[in-house]
Order: sequence, then structure tokens, then C-alpha cells
Amino acid sequence: MGLHYDSLESRNERVAKETLHKISLLLQERIPFCSPLTILALEFVPQPCPQQENVYDCGIHSLYNTRVLIQRLMHPSYRPARPWDLSDIEPNTTQNRADLRELFQRKWVERIAANAERQELVEAS
Repeated sequence: MGLHYDSLESRNERVAKETLHKISLLLQERIPFCSPLTILALEFVPQPCPQQENVYDCGIHSLYNTRVLIQRLMHPSYRPARPWDLSDIEPNTTQNRADLRELFQRKWVERIAANAERQELVEAS
């Protein structure tokens, strides 16, 4: 099953279907013990999700939707009838963008610090 979340009113549906087909072919090649009929049964399943208000926030929406899905699926008591349905969330794109920027900046600083520490160890030996 290929779940598809499109925050741009199905604009990416054709590409998503092509990608799912390519994944099906790849799985047929890589998993020889699976029945080809099982692999060919991969179904394209559009899922409801919040719609973005512009044409440039796709990445922010994709990351936020993925985060919500992971949080829901990892929570032991979360068992709704339609677990993949994201129509009930209301993302704050401005806040999500700021959170992502802060995460990237923090990770960048951590990486610089780790590289400097490695360099000091190399120079000390």
C-alpha cells in the first residue's frame, strides 16, 4: 500500500503513482522470495491532509505530516478507526518553519563542535 498525502490538491498524484510503480518494480527485483502478485498488489491510496496556502511550503508540510504520523503510530493508546487520516490536524506553518530552522541550526552547531573536538584530538596525538 502506498499512502499519498498531497498538500497541493492532488497536483502530485501522477508523480506519486509513478514512484509507487517504480518501488513495486524495485521490490520485485530485490525480494525474490516474495510472490510477484503480492508486490504488484501495491495500491495507491490517497489520504486526507491539511492543504497548504501557497506553492512553496511542500517540504514543511511533508515533514510535519510525517512527524504527526510517527507520533501517532508510536503512541500505544492511539488506535483510531482511520489511523492514516490527517484531516484533523491544523499545522501552524510559520511555527513549523521556525522549529525546523532552529533544529537545523542546532544540528549544525553540534556538528561544528564535534568536528572541532575531533580536530583537537588529532592535533594532540
